[in-house]
Amino acid sequence: MRMEFITWFFSITTTLTILSSITIPVHSQCLEDQKSLLLQLKNSLRFDPDSSVKLVNWAGTNDCCQWNGVTCDHFGRVIGLDLNTESISGDKGTATLSVLNLQNNNLTGNIMGTFPKGCTLRTLELNGNNFEGEVPNSLANCANAEVLNLGTNNINGNFPCFLANLSELRILVLRSNKFHGNIGCRGIHNYLWPKLQIIDLALNNFSGILPPNFFSQRKAMMDGGCTLRTLELNGNNFEGEVPKSLANCANAEVLNLVTNNINGNFPCFLTNLSELRILVLRSNKFHGNIGCRGIHNYLWPKLQIIDLALNNFSGILPPNFISQRKAMMDGGNRQPNANHLRFDFSQNIYYEDSVAVINKGLLFGFGPILVHRRSRGGDKT
Repeated sequence: MRMEFITWFFSITTTLTILSSITIPVHSQCLEDQKSLLLQLKNSLRFDPDSSVKLVNWAGTNDCCQWNGVTCDHFGRVIGLDLNTESISGDKGTATLSVLNLQNNNLTGNIMGTFPKGCTLRTLELNGNNFEGEVPNSLANCANAEVLNLGTNNINGNFPCFLANLSELRILVLRSNKFHGNIGCRGIHNYLWPKLQIIDLALNNFSGILPPNFFSQRKAMMDGGCTLRTLELNGNNFEGEVPKSLANCANAEVLNLVTNNINGNFPCFLTNLSELRILVLRSNKFHGNIGCRGIHNYLWPKLQIIDLALNNFSGILPPNFISQRKAMMDGGNRQPNANHLRFDFSQNIYYEDSVAVINKGLLFGFGPILVHRRSRGGDKT
């Protein structure tokens, strides 16, 4: 019987890391034990060789550090593995690596429950598969994780407050799953993910009010100005009002609250969000007029998309509301690609945002949500 692949891969790579740490190869070529492990990985997975562009080209005669999808350090030790869109099915694989990208495959079953102590993963991308069950508690062992993308699966359970120790987390994507309950984390008095910049909880069954302290806790969003860039909460069952503490996040560019039960007046208190480009409040219970008294400068001068459809807003359209939309009129603040926003985090990580809006009664969607990384060979995946 073949053992659970994740357990096998973790145990093997832990041993190899110890052995290879005392070996310094010439010209940073792949270590033989690392090559052997990768070939075992290839042989353990089911994939379509006709559509594969990575696994199909892994061969024992070549330097594995040059294989498409593989990243090595200067010792020739494998530290990154990107099998994005390889049409993998059957067993699921992972490793004690810095990067693991298995997005957009056909992987099924539960996410393996054993991420070992000392887990070195910084990026975990399992989005676009058919995983189910709950997020394993052992993922908390990956204390240096920066990117966690579990979007578009069938994962359930409550908001993962048990990952509060992931102090380096910058991107959290849980969209299009079956998560439920509120997103408040009781008993956590320190900052929850102090460096978090991208929060995407869209298309789940989260409910309850948006915790007033959820944004005031975002230390990275407040030191030297808020660093929050995207807040995607659309397609849930949130209620209550938009918390005033969101005004702390002055650098936010995307605010998407579509299809909830959020009420209250038009959020004029967010006027200091001068970088805001997308504001979507569609299908909620907002009410009142949309004029903001006492605001003489541009209200969100970089705003490119605003969708207030299917609410209870009333009154006249303020004469200066459209004239203030500077970015819509002169294009001076638009990014080169108008259908998405791209956020660069480092040399190897960036995030592209998407949005759906109603235009003349028709619903339009723009672009996917993606987290990308480049492998050694320079291929963009």
